[in-house]
Amino acid sequence: MRLFEILIMSTLFITLVVRLVPMEKRVYWTHFLPGTTVLFVLFHLVIEKYRWQMVPAYILAGFLLLLSIIQIKRQTAVYLPKGRHFINILGTSLCLLILAVASVISILIPVFKLPQPSGPYAVGSTFYHFIDTDREEILTAIPDDKRELLVQVWYPANPSFNENRAPYWENAHTYSSLLAGTLGLPSFLFDHLSLVKTHTYPEALIATDEPDYPVLIFSPGYTPGIVSQNTAQMEELASHGYIIFSIAHTYETLAVIYPDGEVIPFSNERLAAIDDEDASEVIDLLYEQIEASTDTTTRDNLFRKMVEKSPLSNESINIWAEDTIFVMDELEHLNLGDNRFAGKLDLARIGVFGMSFGGAAAGQVCLLDDRCQAALNMDGAQYGDFIDDVVLERPFMMMYSEDNYGMNVGMNDFMLDSITGTTYRIIVAGSMHSNFSDYTFISPLFQLFDLLGPIDGFYMAEITSAYTLAFFDKHLRGKESPLLSGPSSPYPEVSIEIRNL
Repeated sequence: MRLFEILIMSTLFITLVVRLVPMEKRVYWTHFLPGTTVLFVLFHLVIEKYRWQMVPAYILAGFLLLLSIIQIKRQTAVYLPKGRHFINILGTSLCLLILAVASVISILIPVFKLPQPSGPYAVGSTFYHFIDTDREEILTAIPDDKRELLVQVWYPANPSFNENRAPYWENAHTYSSLLAGTLGLPSFLFDHLSLVKTHTYPEALIATDEPDYPVLIFSPGYTPGIVSQNTAQMEELASHGYIIFSIAHTYETLAVIYPDGEVIPFSNERLAAIDDEDASEVIDLLYEQIEASTDTTTRDNLFRKMVEKSPLSNESINIWAEDTIFVMDELEHLNLGDNRFAGKLDLARIGVFGMSFGGAAAGQVCLLDDRCQAALNMDGAQYGDFIDDVVLERPFMMMYSEDNYGMNVGMNDFMLDSITGTTYRIIVAGSMHSNFSDYTFISPLFQLFDLLGPIDGFYMAEITSAYTLAFFDKHLRGKESPLLSGPSSPYPEVSIEIRNL
């Protein structure tokens, strides 16, 4: 909890304990506790801002102040007739229960702090709205509709002294209602994420310490993914001198919110295809069989069947790959004429990575476009041309959650044989799929929904960023890292297998 929230909860608790003491025996200064609590509430609302988790505490503070005023005026406990101490105990116990509930909710659904980036650079951010005039938008019925993309960029920056850091979710209520809807939860549940501050300075000047910087292109996960879902990872990479372009793949991420306020939610047609019960049951069964199998040929055949049954895997993977390749083309224009990035993008050093379906898209892009010098897939089933034994000659890293890796068998393992470049297979013990995104911070309650593993969320983020940075540092900058040479003493939860070193 934040400072004034702690003060509110503490003074409320003391106030309630004092109410168990007979009126005539109370110390004089305790009469001012309810007023002090309300004062803390006012400071909290002005400085820290309202959040719904504190509503029970707000109500309790107001009720106790009103009750205190009446009692002081009458110099008696207004709802406590003489000799009826049971009513006092019962009422105070109920208030303590309300206070306990408010405290627990505030702790379990916190206004968390993103990890402090460890690199030498401050971090800036900006947005671009790109339109591919050469490509029809096939996910709408609008005639002559063209493919549009929102891209968020993080980069090493030189912010001025008076610049403010950006909120984590600037459009928190929109994202909250959509995300909560996918989980079957109340729409306001994640509204408080607008109170989380990033370490990013919007529209800050780019750092001039180096003539140019290597470029990374990121794709988020499918369905609940958003353009900023890996902000902590982006800030860490930018602080070490990378420029990262994160793509919101329109109609196939949770929501795309353009700078003018237009909201493009996930495609209803895509949702209907995902929710097809017959296809889902078959895919789930095949996935379980892949996890249970230890034979390479069997896993290969099962995965091919799963891809054939998926209504999205072939079409969507190519849409996302084409989006990324289009963004690469746009980077060439930015490097020539953009006020901020002109001459600052080292397009000879491009890495592509993503989480979940975005990770699969990263692998596909590296097969299709030689500008990709290295690819990283974070816990995504590797759909696309890999399944046809197409050879990838560039470095590739596959990160698995322990949950997705199953019984020592990752579903992408058989595809690693088609890579002639250096290949890394990493498994993080105690992790689940969503641990590879910022959802690892949001709430420990996600563990109850089997969305997060038992590993500490902040420690998991440190691991993910450390190996991502080591991978791209080695293959885009030529910097060696002991993390990529074998088992790591700093991160004993990580197992690593290296091929074609």
